[in-house]
Amino acid sequence: IQQGEPFTVHDRPTTLDAARYFPAAGEFVGTVAKNHVETLLGNFPVANVAEGTSLTLLLRPEAIVLSDDPGATPGRVLSTRRQGRGQQCLVQLTGINVPMTVRVDSPQSASVGEIRGFSLARDHVLVFETETGRPI
Repeated sequence: IQQGEPFTVHDRPTTLDAARYFPAAGEFVGTVAKNHVETLLGNFPVANVAEGTSLTLLLRPEAIVLSDDPGATPGRVLSTRRQGRGQQCLVQLTGINVPMTVRVDSPQSASVGEIRGFSLARDHVLVFETETGRPI
């Protein structure tokens, strides 16, 4: 699939298949319209991609963050586990059928049963052409 240092393969995979080797919090497929791809977690900007192109957005747990933004997607925290200085949470986001793993870094924290807002940390989202699996 891809050879290299683990951090390189994790952070800069050369194909969608290589990216899927590491666990992801979620995967969304969308179509480019007006330089954006609409996801259930909001619009994601893309540049230099033709209108109508199908893209796959692969989200690592650190790609979904707590947000107080009024447009954030609400989600119920199902479970939490300490992980270093932060938490790993299982969250059921509104409109998404499968619970997603989210990493919450200190000083923020989440409690089981709590409903919080979540949004995308764009720098942790991996984007690929759906048809070819090439990174964007």
